[in-house]
Amino acid sequence: MAKKKNTMMFIIIAVVLLLIYWVMQTANKKRGATSTTNGSGTNGTSTNGSVSGCTDPSALNYSASATIDDGSCVSAVLGCCDNQASNYDSTCDGDPNCQCSYQACNFTTGRTACCDAMATEYDATCLGDPLCSCDASLCLTTITMGSRTACCQAGAPNYDSTCVNDPYCSCDNSICNSQPQAHTCYTDCIGTGFQSAVTTLPCGSGAMSNYPNINAPYCATTQARTGGVRNL
Repeated sequence: MAKKKNTMMFIIIAVVLLLIYWVMQTANKKRGATSTTNGSGTNGTSTNGSVSGCTDPSALNYSASATIDDGSCVSAVLGCCDNQASNYDSTCDGDPNCQCSYQACNFTTGRTACCDAMATEYDATCLGDPLCSCDASLCLTTITMGSRTACCQAGAPNYDSTCVNDPYCSCDNSICNSQPQAHTCYTDCIGTGFQSAVTTLPCGSGAMSNYPNINAPYCATTQARTGGVRNL
């Protein structure tokens, strides 16, 4: 009798355990169905307290309250808003998709110059100067071959020795000035005499300021028109 009673108790315990297992499985299935159907509430809030959104702090639409990244992040476009920089972007400050960044600015140091050899403002030293930046806006006037003429006759008062090696200069010896002829200039009377000087300068000007006369002055009735002669 005792053996039969133990068997019955074992069967009852087994049945109770099976019922408990079945109840738990059924509850888990219902809970999973509810989570699948109502997993997210409005504005990315889920029923279990998690919040979906952009979790990237560098994104334009970053949400500090988001706990689950939903892939909606929009990357910011960096622009330079400093008008002293060479890459200043005047549109960035008013663009909601552009973020001003000082690190994005390029600042030019040193000097700028025109690097166009066909411009009158051309600076041949700029390309070899590490502190010089070419600036096309400084090239204001375009020149052409033979844009100037000069006297290439050596010895002429207006001789231009640079013209021969200048590709933009044309020699024109018809504009060469002739050497002035030497002549004599005279002082005013000094007592009963005078002095004279041979020069190519105009009488009475510059070094000839004390020799204003182109003709010898008549200083006395007994004067023999002689005087000291200087070559200037």
